[in-house]
Amino acid sequence: MLFIEYTYNQFCPNAKILDIGCGDGTIWLNNQNKISNNISITLADISLKMLEECQNNTQHLPQIKTIEEADCYYLPYLDKSFDNLEPLYKKKKQLYEYMQKYLNKNNLFYLTTHAGMFVARKRKKCR
Repeated sequence: MLFIEYTYNQFCPNAKILDIGCGDGTIWLNNQNKISNNISITLADISLKMLEECQNNTQHLPQIKTIEEADCYYLPYLDKSFDNLEPLYKKKKQLYEYMQKYLNKNNLFYLTTHAGMFVARKRKKCR
């Protein structure tokens, strides 16, 4: 079992998930058959272009409840609002502070990346 498949099996029923730096939503699109229908996902990114692509890619997924522009360093959510976080951060200290601030007690934090896909796409654009 791949780690990403294991991750989706760990979501609690009725979980509220926040994906910070969701990009074009590829992770949810590619794994849609692994996502339970009873979870609620909020996708956030600072890039409007990424959010447009994300909207197009995930519009048919009923679990995606909200797609919105948000700066990962100044999130517009209430404290303890989510059961799972999937953020993209560069500053470790702030990452840990955000985990404590936004994640419900005794829930899960996942840190994922699509770096390989991103690098391949960048290389292709440079040619």
